[in-house]
Amino acid sequence: MPSPFLADFAISLDQINQAQELDPSSPAILADKGILLCKAGKKEEDIEVLKEVERSYPDFRSPHQYLMLISFSLRDYPIYLTEGAKAAQAVNDVVLSDSVALAREGFSKDGERGLLRNLYGAQKNTMRRGKFPASCSLKLRPASGWERKMKRCNGWKMIPSP
Repeated sequence: MPSPFLADFAISLDQINQAQELDPSSPAILADKGILLCKAGKKEEDIEVLKEVERSYPDFRSPHQYLMLISFSLRDYPIYLTEGAKAAQAVNDVVLSDSVALAREGFSKDGERGLLRNLYGAQKNTMRRGKFPASCSLKLRPASGWERKMKRCNGWKMIPSP
């Protein structure tokens, strides 16, 4: 039985296509189409659309942000780090920039586990200081108890933000 959520994405894609007809050169519409294609399971088409927006509008944050999220979900951490740095630079997001720098440091020392550990630490520090990252792209916490049965990565549970 098909997921009811895929029907929602089909409707959303129809609506974004209508918006694109009204304003075919809008980078915001094209970038949003890219992430909708991703959520609809069209993995190759989504990245192609987002890369095109990125080439045409290199200082526009959305394609970098979306490619960052997609790369993280695919566990393509070098691309995740590159796109995260571009997203932070596009809007001068110091919190994201610091998080990406710490993630890069962790990745270079201990691969995936180091990246996740450093991202978790960066998030804890950000929340402790009363700042919430403008990018708040993912939430991480050590997996324990019932969570171990869920998809995890080297002891860390990956929880995408809404």
